[in-house]
Amino acid sequence: MNEEDFLKLFGKKIKNYRKEKGWNQLDFGLETGIHPNELSNIECGRRNLTLRTIFKIASALDVEVEDLFNFKNLEI
Repeated sequence: MNEEDFLKLFGKKIKNYRKEKGWNQLDFGLETGIHPNELSNIECGRRNLTLRTIFKIASALDVEVEDLFNFKNLEI
């Protein structure tokens, strides 16, 4: 898997968890302190994340950081 594919899958995983919570990107932004435009870039795989941001996202979604890296059953 190359970096581009990884970022797309990672963003898709975040988007799936966000939707499970019933949040739109504005709601998610309020929970994480991340601007909705930035969240859009993350979910589309256009943004490389810092560890601090990954932990912030996992905390807001109430999941373990490791869960964000489980790409089973996901396709690009």
